[in-house]
Amino acid sequence: AVYDEFISAYEEGQTPNPCALCNPLMKFGLALDHALKLGCEKIATGHYARVKEIDKISYIQEALDKTKDQSYFLYALEHEVIAKLVFPLGDLLKKDIKPLALNAMPFLGTLETYKESQEICFVEKSYIDTLKKHVEVEKEGVVKNLQGEIIGTHKGYMQYTIGKRKGFNVKGALEPHFVVGIDAKKNELIVGKKEDLATHSL
Repeated sequence: AVYDEFISAYEEGQTPNPCALCNPLMKFGLALDHALKLGCEKIATGHYARVKEIDKISYIQEALDKTKDQSYFLYALEHEVIAKLVFPLGDLLKKDIKPLALNAMPFLGTLETYKESQEICFVEKSYIDTLKKHVEVEKEGVVKNLQGEIIGTHKGYMQYTIGKRKGFNVKGALEPHFVVGIDAKKNELIVGKKEDLATHSL
Protein backbone atom coordinates (compact mmCIF):
# COMPACT_ATOMS: atom_id res chain seq x y z
CA ALA A 1 0.00 0.00 0.00
CA VAL A 2 2.78 2.44 0.89
CA TYR A 3 4.76 1.75 -2.28
CA ASP A 4 1.71 1.94 -4.54
CA GLU A 5 0.62 5.20 -2.91
CA PHE A 6 4.11 6.58 -3.53
CA ILE A 7 3.88 5.90 -7.27
CA SER A 8 0.27 7.09 -7.53
CA ALA A 9 1.01 10.37 -5.75
CA TYR A 10 3.68 11.34 -8.27
CA GLU A 11 1.39 10.35 -11.13
CA GLU A 12 -1.16 12.80 -9.72
CA GLY A 13 1.39 15.59 -9.42
CA GLN A 14 1.69 15.36 -5.65
CA THR A 15 4.72 14.95 -3.39
CA PRO A 16 4.18 11.89 -1.18
CA ASN A 17 5.44 11.31 2.34
CA PRO A 18 5.72 7.50 2.43
CA CYS A 19 7.23 7.44 5.93
CA ALA A 20 4.11 9.10 7.33
CA LEU A 21 2.01 6.32 5.77
CA CYS A 22 4.40 3.52 6.70
CA ASN A 23 4.87 4.42 10.37
CA PRO A 24 1.29 3.67 11.49
CA LEU A 25 1.24 0.43 9.49
CA MET A 26 4.65 -1.07 10.19
CA LYS A 27 6.81 0.39 12.97
CA PHE A 28 3.93 1.59 15.12
CA GLY A 29 1.48 -0.99 13.82
CA LEU A 30 2.77 -4.52 13.28
CA ALA A 31 6.05 -4.02 15.18
CA LEU A 32 4.34 -2.40 18.16
CA ASP A 33 1.69 -5.13 18.28
CA HIS A 34 4.41 -7.78 18.31
CA ALA A 35 6.28 -5.99 21.10
CA LEU A 36 3.12 -5.83 23.21
CA LYS A 37 2.52 -9.55 22.67
CA LEU A 38 6.04 -10.19 23.96
CA GLY A 39 5.13 -8.35 27.14
CA CYS A 40 6.71 -4.98 26.40
CA GLU A 41 4.91 -1.96 27.80
CA LYS A 42 6.44 0.56 25.41
CA ILE A 43 8.85 0.76 22.47
CA ALA A 44 11.59 3.32 21.86
CA THR A 45 12.71 4.65 18.49
CA GLY A 46 15.32 7.13 17.29
CA HIS A 47 12.86 9.72 16.03
CA TYR A 48 13.51 13.32 16.94
CA ALA A 49 10.16 13.92 18.59
CA ARG A 50 8.60 14.01 22.04
CA VAL A 51 5.45 12.78 23.72
CA LYS A 52 3.39 15.24 25.72
CA GLU A 53 0.46 14.24 27.88
CA ILE A 54 -2.45 16.65 28.33
CA ASP A 55 -5.44 15.59 30.44
CA LYS A 56 -4.21 11.98 30.29
CA ILE A 57 -4.15 12.04 26.47
CA SER A 58 -0.81 11.57 24.70
CA TYR A 59 0.20 13.85 21.84
CA ILE A 60 3.22 14.10 19.56
CA GLN A 61 5.33 17.15 20.36
CA GLU A 62 8.09 18.85 18.38
CA ALA A 63 11.65 17.79 19.25
CA LEU A 64 13.99 20.04 21.20
CA ASP A 65 16.33 20.15 18.20
CA LYS A 66 14.21 22.03 15.67
CA THR A 67 16.74 21.37 12.89
CA LYS A 68 16.20 17.61 13.20
CA ASP A 69 12.55 17.49 14.23
CA GLN A 70 10.63 14.50 12.82
CA SER A 71 7.30 14.97 14.59
CA TYR A 72 5.59 15.63 11.25
CA PHE A 73 6.30 12.02 10.24
CA LEU A 74 4.14 10.87 13.14
CA TYR A 75 1.04 13.00 12.64
CA ALA A 76 -1.16 10.02 11.73
CA LEU A 77 -0.59 8.07 14.97
CA GLU A 78 -3.52 7.42 17.30
CA HIS A 79 -3.36 8.71 20.88
CA GLU A 80 -3.40 5.14 22.21
CA VAL A 81 -0.33 4.31 20.15
CA ILE A 82 1.53 7.49 21.12
CA ALA A 83 1.08 6.59 24.79
CA LYS A 84 3.18 3.46 24.20
CA LEU A 85 6.13 5.29 22.59
CA VAL A 86 9.40 6.63 23.95
CA PHE A 87 11.69 8.96 22.00
CA PRO A 88 15.05 9.16 23.84
CA LEU A 89 16.47 11.68 21.35
CA GLY A 90 13.56 14.08 21.63
CA ASP A 91 15.06 16.11 24.48
CA LEU A 92 18.59 16.16 23.07
CA LEU A 93 20.43 18.23 20.50
CA LYS A 94 21.96 16.37 17.58
CA LYS A 95 25.43 17.74 18.30
CA ASP A 96 25.37 16.21 21.79
CA ILE A 97 24.27 12.72 20.77
CA LYS A 98 27.47 11.42 19.13
CA PRO A 99 29.65 12.22 22.17
CA LEU A 100 27.08 10.50 24.40
CA ALA A 101 27.03 7.45 22.13
CA LEU A 102 30.82 7.19 22.04
CA ASN A 103 31.03 7.54 25.80
CA ALA A 104 28.50 4.75 26.31
CA MET A 105 29.81 2.56 23.48
CA PRO A 106 33.53 3.27 22.94
CA PHE A 107 33.80 0.22 20.69
CA LEU A 108 32.17 2.32 17.97
CA GLY A 109 35.54 4.03 17.57
CA THR A 110 34.41 6.99 15.53
CA LEU A 111 31.03 8.02 14.22
CA GLU A 112 32.40 10.26 11.50
CA THR A 113 31.90 7.58 8.86
CA TYR A 114 28.37 6.71 9.96
CA LYS A 115 25.88 8.13 7.49
CA GLU A 116 22.56 9.47 8.65
CA SER A 117 19.48 7.76 7.27
CA GLN A 118 17.62 10.40 5.32
CA GLU A 119 16.31 8.55 2.29
CA ILE A 120 13.17 6.53 1.66
CA CYS A 121 14.01 2.90 2.43
CA PHE A 122 12.79 1.47 -0.89
CA VAL A 123 14.48 4.15 -3.03
CA GLU A 124 17.94 2.87 -3.96
CA LYS A 125 19.34 5.83 -5.93
CA SER A 126 16.70 8.48 -6.57
CA TYR A 127 12.94 8.60 -6.57
CA ILE A 128 13.05 9.20 -10.33
CA ASP A 129 14.82 5.87 -10.87
CA THR A 130 12.14 4.16 -8.80
CA LEU A 131 9.35 5.81 -10.78
CA LYS A 132 10.95 4.82 -14.09
CA LYS A 133 10.34 1.17 -13.23
CA HIS A 134 6.59 1.78 -13.38
CA VAL A 135 5.72 4.94 -15.31
CA GLU A 136 7.02 7.21 -18.05
CA VAL A 137 8.66 10.18 -16.37
CA GLU A 138 10.54 11.74 -19.29
CA LYS A 139 7.75 13.40 -21.23
CA GLU A 140 8.37 17.01 -22.23
CA GLY A 141 5.68 19.54 -21.42
CA VAL A 142 5.13 23.27 -21.17
CA VAL A 143 5.81 25.71 -18.36
CA LYS A 144 3.20 28.40 -17.71
CA ASN A 145 3.20 31.50 -15.56
CA LEU A 146 0.40 32.39 -13.16
CA GLN A 147 -1.40 34.19 -15.98
CA GLY A 148 -1.57 30.97 -17.99
CA GLU A 149 0.97 32.06 -20.60
CA ILE A 150 3.45 29.50 -21.97
CA ILE A 151 6.92 30.69 -21.03
CA GLY A 152 9.08 27.56 -21.28
CA THR A 153 9.40 23.78 -21.24
CA HIS A 154 10.14 21.00 -18.76
CA LYS A 155 11.33 17.37 -18.91
CA GLY A 156 8.25 15.70 -17.42
CA TYR A 157 6.04 16.84 -14.55
CA MET A 158 6.90 13.92 -12.24
CA GLN A 159 10.47 15.17 -12.04
CA TYR A 160 9.37 18.28 -10.16
CA THR A 161 7.92 19.14 -6.79
CA ILE A 162 6.42 22.35 -5.45
CA GLY A 163 9.19 24.81 -4.67
CA LYS A 164 11.73 23.43 -7.12
CA ARG A 165 13.50 26.07 -9.19
CA LYS A 166 15.83 24.07 -11.44
CA GLY A 167 15.52 21.61 -14.30
CA PHE A 168 13.05 23.57 -16.45
CA ASN A 169 13.52 26.35 -19.00
CA VAL A 170 11.93 29.78 -18.83
CA LYS A 171 12.47 32.05 -21.83
CA GLY A 172 14.23 35.31 -21.03
CA ALA A 173 14.14 34.75 -17.28
CA LEU A 174 15.97 37.48 -15.36
CA GLU A 175 15.17 36.08 -11.91
CA PRO A 176 14.61 32.62 -10.38
CA HIS A 177 11.29 30.90 -11.02
CA PHE A 178 9.78 28.32 -8.68
CA VAL A 179 7.26 25.56 -9.30
CA VAL A 180 4.03 26.70 -7.62
CA GLY A 181 1.66 24.24 -9.26
CA ILE A 182 1.59 20.97 -11.21
CA ASP A 183 -1.13 19.96 -13.66
CA ALA A 184 -0.59 16.22 -14.03
CA LYS A 185 -3.37 15.68 -16.57
CA LYS A 186 -1.94 18.28 -18.95
CA ASN A 187 1.72 17.59 -18.08
CA GLU A 188 2.20 21.27 -17.25
CA LEU A 189 4.16 23.17 -14.64
CA ILE A 190 2.99 26.50 -13.24
CA VAL A 191 5.82 28.70 -12.03
CA GLY A 192 6.09 31.98 -10.18
CA LYS A 193 8.29 34.04 -7.92
CA LYS A 194 9.43 32.91 -4.49
CA GLU A 195 6.71 34.93 -2.77
CA ASP A 196 4.11 33.05 -4.83
CA LEU A 197 4.96 29.92 -2.85
CA ALA A 198 3.51 31.45 0.32
CA THR A 199 0.20 30.01 1.47
CA HIS A 200 -2.17 30.80 4.30
CA SER A 201 -4.03 27.49 4.31
CA LEU A 202 -3.51 23.75 3.86
